[in-house]
Amino acid sequence: MLVFGLLMAFSILSAVLRTLFGKAGQRQARVAVEYALKHGYQLLNPILAQKLDASLLEMAKDPSLHDLARANSDITDIGRFGDGHDDWLAFRCDLTSKRVTIFNFSQAPSLHSDSAPMSYRVAKIEVDGLPRFSLEPRSVVTSVETLTGKLLHQPDSTIELASSRFLRSRYWLRGSDRNAVAGLFTPQRMQFLEAERLPGTLASNGHYLVYYESTAMRTEADYDAFVAVVERIASRFL
Repeated sequence: MLVFGLLMAFSILSAVLRTLFGKAGQRQARVAVEYALKHGYQLLNPILAQKLDASLLEMAKDPSLHDLARANSDITDIGRFGDGHDDWLAFRCDLTSKRVTIFNFSQAPSLHSDSAPMSYRVAKIEVDGLPRFSLEPRSVVTSVETLTGKLLHQPDSTIELASSRFLRSRYWLRGSDRNAVAGLFTPQRMQFLEAERLPGTLASNGHYLVYYESTAMRTEADYDAFVAVVERIASRFL
């Protein structure tokens, strides 16, 4: 157990160091911290704001960095978030009276893949009672997933909403409770989706509504743009 604990601590610390060190990592860390402080948002790991100028050796020896909170820890049952890690620089904010956590996330590549980790910008909105679902833009990837599922005779969780040609043509909607998911997509929510044309994925695990796009936030303008989209989702979809 001791060896396992040490390995886990080393893994977590290594991820932190990869995030904060190197010129690009330090710049990105400063952008996230300064953005949160500028807007009065709460860093999930406020200790990191004090470590941006620390040396690699100082951080490696610092016990306060061995038990950092993970922004994705309670959404690992949604899509991509069970295999990878956030950038440890998440912050919380209130948008239209909804508690929201904003962060970057890197999905680990498959075991035999030579590709780099996929990066995402993510918003996790606290809201109980939504049915489990995912609404993902249609792409070559989703077409391959659909075909693979049919070939493997997996249960088809696709939900077709006859009332919205736009939704059927642009997004892949899935869920375990078809009636509950269909009931969630009211005409008002359909209108919002058609007007907004979200480029990312919406998903829920019953406790959080998650929205993510397939690119990390690196500048203040990136954070501004993403927060604005999430605020519209919080006010018009929820």
